[in-house]
Amino acid sequence: MVNFTVDQIRAIMDKKANIRNMSVIAHVDHGKSTLTDSLVCKAGIIASARAGETRFTDTRKDEQERCITIKSTAISLFYELSENDLNFIKQSKDGAGFLINLIDSPGHVDFSSEVTAALRVTDGALVVVDCVSGVCVQTETVLRQAIAERIKPVLMMNKMDRALLELQLEPEELYQTFQRIVENVNVIISTYGEGESGPMGNIMIDPVLGTVGFGSGLHGWAFTLKQFAEMYVAKFAAKGEGQLGPAERAKKVEDMMKKLHLEICLKDLEEDHACIPIKKSDPVVSYRETVSEESNVLCLSKSPNKHNRLYMKARPFPDGLAEDIDKGEVSARQELKQRARYLAEKYEWDVAEARKIWCFGPDGTGPNILTDITKGVQYLNEIKDSVVAGFQWATKEGALCEENMRGVRFDVHDVTLHADAIHRGGGQIIPTARRCLYASVLTAQPRLMEPIYLVEIQCPEQVVGGIYGVLNRKRGHVFEESQVAGTPMFVVKAYLPVNESFGFTADLRSNTGGQAFPQCVFDHWQILPGDPFDNSSRPSQVVAETRKRKGLKEGIPALDNFLDKL
Repeated sequence: MVNFTVDQIRAIMDKKANIRNMSVIAHVDHGKSTLTDSLVCKAGIIASARAGETRFTDTRKDEQERCITIKSTAISLFYELSENDLNFIKQSKDGAGFLINLIDSPGHVDFSSEVTAALRVTDGALVVVDCVSGVCVQTETVLRQAIAERIKPVLMMNKMDRALLELQLEPEELYQTFQRIVENVNVIISTYGEGESGPMGNIMIDPVLGTVGFGSGLHGWAFTLKQFAEMYVAKFAAKGEGQLGPAERAKKVEDMMKKLHLEICLKDLEEDHACIPIKKSDPVVSYRETVSEESNVLCLSKSPNKHNRLYMKARPFPDGLAEDIDKGEVSARQELKQRARYLAEKYEWDVAEARKIWCFGPDGTGPNILTDITKGVQYLNEIKDSVVAGFQWATKEGALCEENMRGVRFDVHDVTLHADAIHRGGGQIIPTARRCLYASVLTAQPRLMEPIYLVEIQCPEQVVGGIYGVLNRKRGHVFEESQVAGTPMFVVKAYLPVNESFGFTADLRSNTGGQAFPQCVFDHWQILPGDPFDNSSRPSQVVAETRKRKGLKEGIPALDNFLDKL
């Protein structure tokens, strides 16, 4: 029996202080939909006997069949707080009735866009964590998304019934488990948050502040430290006045790990919206172009009118610099001297050269640098914008197969310019700069970089061997293996090339009897072993396939196309 009316909902909509918009986010299978069921039951929308099993917010047929959430679902709940609970709320409020607009979002990594959309329309996030499995890779991903959207998180430790009944943990072990989860969540928040000085202030979770809940969504009970504090106060409080306070299973789901997101979208398109068969191409992987050595010659390119000459060299970044640029540690917006000091101290750059960085690219922020190391060149500032435009063009469409460049430093060594400004305009300099940059790359042992996934796989101990076999066949390698405390489950962390990840989950399932559950997140770029100029190598095949897909001329362009002679 629903215990609120439409009139109550309509009346409370005018009380802005009593409306809460929130999302439920978590790792896959940590119990978001089941917990939402219990909340819906508490609001009186479904019977308590069916709470936890109805999966009320899984409204689609394929969600019911697969037992996973695919689309975010919103529901409005009305709840009246007791006087005792009202006093605990520090924010402004108008009466005891509250309207809670709740969005149950998917947990699977393929549906991250649904989570982002849900977060953008809400003010707070309920982060659900399975207290047996702990903080998993997708927990970190959704927390990072929430912090990026400036959403304050609150933690709910779910599945306490499993910890108590299945694992039969002692009180001290249970306490240590909870403490470890709180610490892990706070580490993620401090890593991706802006600290107390940021616009959200201090968003660290703390059970004492009531931002951590404990419970079981399946059985419909939960509590915070406040409830226990009230019990202790009632039992042990001294008579008279005084201020007292408290002391301080993996589901085997059919088809779950296929390329699920695309499969669902295509099913909707083919059956519900377009109602026509759709042709699908193979997945496309982005690569990056880089260099492995300094250019072996000083590259010269002449302008089309032969009156201007540019001399350049390319060299690779030191390890870690490209990642620092991606993180914003080194950027075009930094103060010049501060950036030069950072590069000199950490990467042993020459301070004078570090102060003469012209730009980053592509798009003004990418992990490639153009540096001016010329001495006493006339009219150089007049052509700077044209050379920068050529640099942005070249780094966006590299010499090998027109993929973005990464981790390349270009040095302008010398420039010879015509005295008349009309002969050194953008039309003369921009294509010349691009040709000179391409020549610099082709003379510096060019290489391809491929994207690498961080894969986290949860599985029982007996199937770990099967995981190693699949990863070895896919050019992956394991770098960490640990047991989940108090369970027979192992967590294997590995690096896997994105290009090899297609069909990985199906292989993994067939080799482990469906007992391994992987989650993949992009981690870093890595040089693809082999020389692109060697026709038998893997990079050469990738270059040929990419050029064919983009409709480019067959084969890597010859150096003579870009390098001029005096």
